[in-house]
Amino acid sequence: MRLAAARPRRGREPISSIADSLGYLSDSAFSATFRRIMGVSSTQYRADHAKDSQ
Repeated sequence: MRLAAARPRRGREPISSIADSLGYLSDSAFSATFRRIMGVSSTQYRADHAKDSQ
């Protein structure tokens, strides 16, 4: 998940591309795992870190 968490912070790569490149068979499987481990959705995580970098 550390790899997955770094990628939304770096740019606008679609979450579906990140999920696919990390071997998840579906966006929903990736999203559920991301939320369980990181405590927020991948979309919210990206938004929160975009605010931090401004």
